[in-house]
Amino acid sequence: MKAILRLTLWIFISCWVVAHATACSDAIDAQSDETRDAVRWQFIEAHSGTSNSPALVLSVVQLYVAQAVDNSTCAEKGNSISLDAQQHALWLPILQHYLADPFSAEKDLANTAYSTLTETVSLASMSPSEAVLAAITAELLFNTYQFELATDVLTRFPPSSMPQALGPVMTLLKGKIYLRQRENTEAIEIFKSLVNDDSLSVVVQFKAGVLLGEAYLDDNQVNAGRLALSNSEALLEGPDGHLLANDDVITLYDNVGFLYIKLAQQTPETADYNLSEALRYERKALAAAEKDNNIKQQITIHSNIAWLQSRRQDFNASQYHLLTLLVLLQSHEDPDLEAFTYQNVSTVYFRLGEYNKAAAYLHGAIERVADNAPKVKAELQCRLAQSLMRSGVTTSAAPLVRACYEGLMTGTVYEKQAIALVASLEAADLGIATPVAADALTEQLKQLVNEDIDVSLKTEAVLKLADIAYQRGATNEASDWLASLSDEQVQVTSLLAVKVRKRQYEILLKRGDVESDAYAEATHAMIISQLRAMSGNDMSAAWRHSVNDFYTLWLAQLMKKNTPASNAYLAGNLLLLNELNIRQQPFSLDATRQQRLNALNTQRFDSGVAPLAVRLQQLLEVDLLRHASMYASKTQTSEQVNEVTAGGTSQTLCDIQDCLAQVQASLGAGERVVLYVPAEQHIRAVVISADTVTLHAIAPLQTLVALAEEAALSVMQRRQDAERRLQTLAEQLFAPMLTEDSASTWIVAGHVPVNTVSLNALVASLPSPPAAFKRVMSSTRTVQNQNMASDSAVIRVLATQQINAQSGELAALDALPWAKVEAEQIQAAFAPQPIDVLLNNAATDEALFSEDTRQANILHIAAHNIYDPTEPDVVGLALNQASANGTGGTLIDIRAIEHSGFANNLVFLNACDTANGRDFDGVGSLSLARAFLQSGAQTVVATKWPIVDRASGMFAAHFYRAIQSGSNAEQALNLAIAGMQSSRRYKHPYYWAGYELTQRHL
Repeated sequence: MKAILRLTLWIFISCWVVAHATACSDAIDAQSDETRDAVRWQFIEAHSGTSNSPALVLSVVQLYVAQAVDNSTCAEKGNSISLDAQQHALWLPILQHYLADPFSAEKDLANTAYSTLTETVSLASMSPSEAVLAAITAELLFNTYQFELATDVLTRFPPSSMPQALGPVMTLLKGKIYLRQRENTEAIEIFKSLVNDDSLSVVVQFKAGVLLGEAYLDDNQVNAGRLALSNSEALLEGPDGHLLANDDVITLYDNVGFLYIKLAQQTPETADYNLSEALRYERKALAAAEKDNNIKQQITIHSNIAWLQSRRQDFNASQYHLLTLLVLLQSHEDPDLEAFTYQNVSTVYFRLGEYNKAAAYLHGAIERVADNAPKVKAELQCRLAQSLMRSGVTTSAAPLVRACYEGLMTGTVYEKQAIALVASLEAADLGIATPVAADALTEQLKQLVNEDIDVSLKTEAVLKLADIAYQRGATNEASDWLASLSDEQVQVTSLLAVKVRKRQYEILLKRGDVESDAYAEATHAMIISQLRAMSGNDMSAAWRHSVNDFYTLWLAQLMKKNTPASNAYLAGNLLLLNELNIRQQPFSLDATRQQRLNALNTQRFDSGVAPLAVRLQQLLEVDLLRHASMYASKTQTSEQVNEVTAGGTSQTLCDIQDCLAQVQASLGAGERVVLYVPAEQHIRAVVISADTVTLHAIAPLQTLVALAEEAALSVMQRRQDAERRLQTLAEQLFAPMLTEDSASTWIVAGHVPVNTVSLNALVASLPSPPAAFKRVMSSTRTVQNQNMASDSAVIRVLATQQINAQSGELAALDALPWAKVEAEQIQAAFAPQPIDVLLNNAATDEALFSEDTRQANILHIAAHNIYDPTEPDVVGLALNQASANGTGGTLIDIRAIEHSGFANNLVFLNACDTANGRDFDGVGSLSLARAFLQSGAQTVVATKWPIVDRASGMFAAHFYRAIQSGSNAEQALNLAIAGMQSSRRYKHPYYWAGYELTQRHL
């Protein structure tokens, strides 16, 4: 929580330089940056005869440190200096380098100054000008994290031997080096000596007091830190407060914020107040840093605020500050600050359960962390190991766990030891070799949980101990561990809260405790509260998985009752969860944002395994776009964005009984809504009619999955038994409805346990299929999925035979020669009604997102869709890219589609795998089809596997002939399947069983 600040030397050295350096005295006395710069350039010109003199170096260093030269000034002055060839080669590139790459230029300048100082200056004969050079060189080395070289300068030229004004400055710098290297005892002694020296100016005492408070807090001496910071605040408010440098005031506010965080950790009962105070001071620091245009401090303070907001569970506000600081970081290269920033970013994502994102930023932090910070590196390795293990990646976790344990357990910091122990125990659970036995790790962790450690870490540690006790059958011990957590500790993050309550519910069930029902109800209410407070974008995979685990347990208990009342309650819960799980925060993308998303998606696809830097840039850009409504303006100041709107929306959502009542009121005679529920390795079907709710047992989940995989394999291999295997699976999955009247309508809502085969194909394989079948994404019509249907009569076709990419993976895509024939067949099906056909170079990204396309009654797309089961996040529609020369390809990102308002009544995605994507518990596949449904399309026809170019055109022709004859979309799909079955060439399910139709809502 500490900013690394540039020391402002000019205040301390000005009076001394006036007496000893005539050329520099004018610059120091000058009232404007322009005058000061002009004098310094004159000084450089005056010393043009000695290319490596300390005086010349000093002037260049002073000019550089002032940072008052803009691009034009540097170019103009640099070209006019009367330097000889050696001088020009030495200094001008450094100054020009600064404009393009400030951090590395500053490091080059520091190293050049250090070489000049150590090679040409001795303490015995040091001039006043050389003493100033020594002080500035030490400061530059500190600012570029070269602590050993800075310490060497201070050793060669000790503060006690410096002129009177420079001595305290260099002493202060010595203390800062100790503080940065976590040698707090030495730092405290130095800062105390400066604070207590009444001969020093208020400026020096203020600086020392602020740093003394920081050192005390870092050493966990909270009361002493509070006193030091309080005294510094008194100086700021005193008569000399106007003399104090803004940098130091910012550091004071930042450290007071750090103080309140420490107080929150010490006294949980007042944590809310202390965290609010911490946030208030950090905002004051940020406002001051923005006023001063200090990018480095802004980055650090945004990081602090992001951490605080995540600690307060305001993850949307936290995300805003993370995005802001990452954008700022792009303009300020600084490896040490990048490591610190990436560590904080990964901490927030880790708390959210976004382990893939956390791992990416942890990799970035580890690459950048300084070699002289082994403890920091070991902690990063711990968190990376945990992120990988929780993401299901165990192959590279073992060496990280060992390095983490060996790096942190040798110290005496309890918090770091707890991190290492939790990570090691998680590895032991997965069968990964650990440095010591699991029993020994458990005993070590038990000794630490009562120490003063971060609340979220303590909750993780206690939960791990409870899990260990539960797994060995010690339910009382497990319950005692969980009972030791306060409400504040349990609720530290949404993810941990669900994990803790799920484990406690398991304990109650195992004991047969009569309170288990009430506890489950309370947990359910907590989860619904969490859901209402967040959008679909905020639901991490880990959170969804934990919630799904709880509901699997609870719904299994509800289903055991199997009474009309319990079944109705069960159905209402399922409908509400379905509604909340598909919800997402809507925002509108303009053309520029659409293009950026698509460009990133294309880059990732074309590059294969992207380098770390590219992946981090993609994460940033996608999150900026994903949270575009929150991160609306980069020109807003921190005071304008002090409070960021929470993740939830004001949408009206049904209550449990209202959800059921809405659905039942919409059902006609013979219509049935089916919801599938996993319960203890079995699948149950809840069947809702207009006046009843019934519960039915289905085959075990393992059996259904095996049948689905065998059916899909049989179809893809074009075996003769394919239709029989589809029928066998259908009879198992639809068993409850097969007892109903064959004239009924089946409506499957929400997630289905079998996701590899089209439900429409399964229904078609039955000897006596229902009169109608529907698959719906949402079972109720809320504000989120309100009818956005277009009233246009336009039919638009986008078809691409070839992507015009010149290189990369897009260029390697096979041609689709039958796409043009498919478009012509659709035209023939609707003749004489005209339709819009955009072919090849006309079928572009710009055409897709045009108003005419998004408002068309029917949108048909014949193109390539990209989906790779090994990397399911890369999903997109391959189209040609609109450009002046008509060349180039692009991969349309599904997020660009989700947030672009497609209001079509029917979208037909005639490409490979358009119904496939990353699968999430309770949600289904995040596919191209789902993106169009989320965006507003009413009905989508999509594919479950790769399709054949010529056959897909034939299927579309059958479908649209039925539409033109008056059939609705469901009927047309059935007729298209029947048409393919009647064809000698395309009768095998391979050509038609991949098509599935999904409606937005009932």
